[in-house]
Amino acid sequence: MKNFFEELHPFFSVCYMLSFFLLFAMLPYDEGMILIFLVLSVQTIYLKGLRQYGTSLLGYLSMILIFGIFNVIFYHEGATPFLYINGQPLTVEAFRYGICMGFMAADLILFFQMISGILDSGKVIWLFGRVLPVTGLVISMVFCFYDKFLYKIDKIKEVWNTYRIGKQYGSVKYTGILWTVLLTVMLEDSVDTALAMSARGYGRKKQTRYRNYEITAEDIVLFGAVMILFLAGIWLSEYRIGIVLFLAGIPLIYNVYKELKWKYYLWKI
Repeated sequence: MKNFFEELHPFFSVCYMLSFFLLFAMLPYDEGMILIFLVLSVQTIYLKGLRQYGTSLLGYLSMILIFGIFNVIFYHEGATPFLYINGQPLTVEAFRYGICMGFMAADLILFFQMISGILDSGKVIWLFGRVLPVTGLVISMVFCFYDKFLYKIDKIKEVWNTYRIGKQYGSVKYTGILWTVLLTVMLEDSVDTALAMSARGYGRKKQTRYRNYEITAEDIVLFGAVMILFLAGIWLSEYRIGIVLFLAGIPLIYNVYKELKWKYYLWKI
């Protein structure tokens, strides 16, 4: 499905990202993290499809379970022990707190995956190219790192499988060599990008932008709504979890609205 949210003005995209992240950082580690995970999951399924999200869901659940296990092993505070090991209690509260921390980490991963689809490298360069050219270039490289990382690792595996190199080593050694090659390739690409941008005069005065973004009425309305929610989340701490949930669902609501609007115009034809 088409992500209409990425067509909004870059300034609004940055304001939305910072508003959500700052309010999210103020939340306690409780069951609210699970609700945010569900909202972001629905949004990911809507944009990327159920099959692609299903392949990564097992990784999220495994990560959350590992957080809970590690926390219950190393943190022994709590009023409800369910097991004693060498005199140390393993408590339900510690396991619950670890699970909530795992959901918090999963929420951040899902959120930044969504942001990477909204803020592409062109928008980052447009925002920071004139004021902070070096910082803008580094941030734009970071945003495109994830997709480029997956593409490069698939290509390296394809070459190695062609020559059947992996069968000569064990799985652990093969994985280490694979990561070493991948890191070397990514560092070389980063240096090539920096040299190419420097050769083209990036960072000098009187830069021109290859793309101009216009502020629309939808940008103004959404910006006002996000700012109101952000200020309300700061002052109304008892309603903060609901405000963050609504902020997390704004891209999904906007995409559904644009889809229905497009279908309505088609129906009118």
